[in-house]
Amino acid sequence: MFWLGGPPCAGKSSISEILAKRFGLDVYHVDEAFDLHLQRIDAARQPALMKWRRSSWNQRWMQPVDDLLQDVIACYQEHFDLFNEDILKMPVENNLLVEGSALLPREVANVLAQREQAISFLKPEILRLGRTKVEALLKEDKSLAVYRHYLDDIVRMAAHTLDSKGDHLGAGTRRRTCGGRVWDVRDSPARGR
Repeated sequence: MFWLGGPPCAGKSSISEILAKRFGLDVYHVDEAFDLHLQRIDAARQPALMKWRRSSWNQRWMQPVDDLLQDVIACYQEHFDLFNEDILKMPVENNLLVEGSALLPREVANVLAQREQAISFLKPEILRLGRTKVEALLKEDKSLAVYRHYLDDIVRMAAHTLDSKGDHLGAGTRRRTCGGRVWDVRDSPARGR
């Protein structure tokens, strides 16, 4: 079993599909199972997920950043148990690749047989390397060629990426980007946007 984690919109699903085709892997998409899992949660066993399910869009996203982070981590921890139960029950014919945002390194580490079975894509780590080191890594290890576009995109956008101070200031703007679309917390199905 292999684990591929990272933040939303990092390219995990795209890369998992490439790896699945290339190496004949079955893929479990954690994010796709989230809505199904929300339907079967138990308030006593999954209080954070129950709170998330019962909260409004504004209650979730307009709270202080530190509170939101604690809520999201608690939800990811509870969700990990739910999808791990699914995975253990699955009849898997090939090696399985599990991908999603809820793959917290500490949770994954508890179920790994070998450390090499997990990878996370984190932009800050790549940005710290810089263009020269990224290019050197790509030349040195030809197997990284499948990630060239992803790595180039991160390095190319470095000038437009906020540092931690700018990120903290931007957290109050109520806007988030993902996949080229700007999502505003005011955009909700209830408002018809």
